[in-house]
Amino acid sequence: MLKKPHIIAVGGGKGGVGKTLISLTISLALAESGRKVTLIDADFGGANLHSMLGIHTPRLSLFDFFHGKVNDFNALVTKTPVANLSLICGAAGAVGMADIQYWDKLKAIRLFRQLQTDFVVTDLGAGTSLNEIDIFNAADQGIVVAQPEPPAIQECYSFIKLSLFRKLRSEFMDSAWVTQLLDFCNDPAHTRDNRLISTLAEDVRKKDIRLGMRFYRLINNYTPHLILNQIRHKDEIMDGLSLQIAVQDLLRIKIDFWGYIPHDHQIYKSIRSSRPDAITSTRGEVRKIIMRMVKQFVFKEEIKNPNTDNNYVPLLAFLHRKENQEEGMDRICSIQCTFWDKCDYQEGGVYCRMPENEYRIKLKMAEVKETRGDRIRGHLGARRN
Repeated sequence: MLKKPHIIAVGGGKGGVGKTLISLTISLALAESGRKVTLIDADFGGANLHSMLGIHTPRLSLFDFFHGKVNDFNALVTKTPVANLSLICGAAGAVGMADIQYWDKLKAIRLFRQLQTDFVVTDLGAGTSLNEIDIFNAADQGIVVAQPEPPAIQECYSFIKLSLFRKLRSEFMDSAWVTQLLDFCNDPAHTRDNRLISTLAEDVRKKDIRLGMRFYRLINNYTPHLILNQIRHKDEIMDGLSLQIAVQDLLRIKIDFWGYIPHDHQIYKSIRSSRPDAITSTRGEVRKIIMRMVKQFVFKEEIKNPNTDNNYVPLLAFLHRKENQEEGMDRICSIQCTFWDKCDYQEGGVYCRMPENEYRIKLKMAEVKETRGDRIRGHLGARRN
């Protein structure tokens, strides 16, 4: 029996953050290591991976498969100019491709695992439709990509939350009351239900300890991976830390930080000109960084003395950010905030919307209140002594 391929899905919600670039460079790194790789353009509504590899007119695509023109899924596999790397093209501009039927999607996911290859890398489209989320959850490793800007970070958080709730819902299809609870709380803005997911898990456990243990087990095992793209300054890595804190505090799951990708103008020019030179070049800095990530997080190799100037830097090293940062841009609403459950602007998982002056005033008042409390407790302690 043939070994099933290891599937890696690359998503993140917002378009334009570099998911396609990350998918391609991961595939190139895997192929360079000698593994057979099949890269799937799962952006059903706006496929463009073929052009980035210099393939201007795909012979067959997923459009042909979903519309019954091709029955053999392996016939979609197209050779690329890169050794060990094959491509299954999406359908650029095809009407209705973004709304494929549920059963067709399940069939495609099943066929992904039957491909005769070592790795399958799926490049997901923008947005948080069930197509993207279900393919992401079906992968062995799910990578979310974000850029250091509020819309990208917020969309990334929403993508992770919706993916987690979708996974939980799929797990508990045999329990109607649990799925109803999840459906009620499955709101990115937390406007209908502010309960943390750990609270939901405890509610389930109290009612049915067996289901509660399943709930906790899934949360503990659900670990998406984060890559920050287009970093121009190291301070921007703080956005990744904020996202980690929000995911940990509000969703109670761990998000692994794979690293960051610096801005590379040459790659941008290569994409613009539809020439894959800079992307496929083994001498490129981005390619080297991705290769180190693949060795460490996919092949589980021990990486000694990584170049911290260009690669994965522990996010906790950036906790003490400079004071002259843009207002509120280093704060994401989570239970770590002093004003959680006492704030009119509360919206878990998004950037703090409280004006900076108001935030600093409230923070000062809280510090004064805490100091007074310490003094009173000190006086009471002295009297007892």
